[in-house]
Amino acid sequence: MLMANYEKPNPLKKTKFKIAAVWDRKKSWIAPDSKTADELLYYQVLFDIYEVHARKLRKEFSETKFGLNPEAEFRGKYNTATENLTEEANDYRDETNEGADIAAVKKWNEKIKEEFKQLEKFKE
Repeated sequence: MLMANYEKPNPLKKTKFKIAAVWDRKKSWIAPDSKTADELLYYQVLFDIYEVHARKLRKEFSETKFGLNPEAEFRGKYNTATENLTEEANDYRDETNEGADIAAVKKWNEKIKEEFKQLEKFKE
């Protein structure tokens, strides 16, 4: 999931935000008989997609001038980011046939690595 929150202690302080891509280990699993390098890569790329979107949101928030009441702008940007994330994750699942097309998974892996390079400044 993509978790985000903000803090504005008083009107004179700058709005601070925290964004994290989170993978719940208790809800994540791979059947032992299908635990292959290809299967693990599929899930790693999926998590990396979440991390790319966390970095994009950090970038967007860092470029935003929040007013005295940042709630509406924060919510709007967060909602848009989660919609974009859901769309890209669904595209990844579809284009890789849920990981069955390993060539497509590797192509996505390269794409995501390139996005990581471009967003290195926004790594938490």
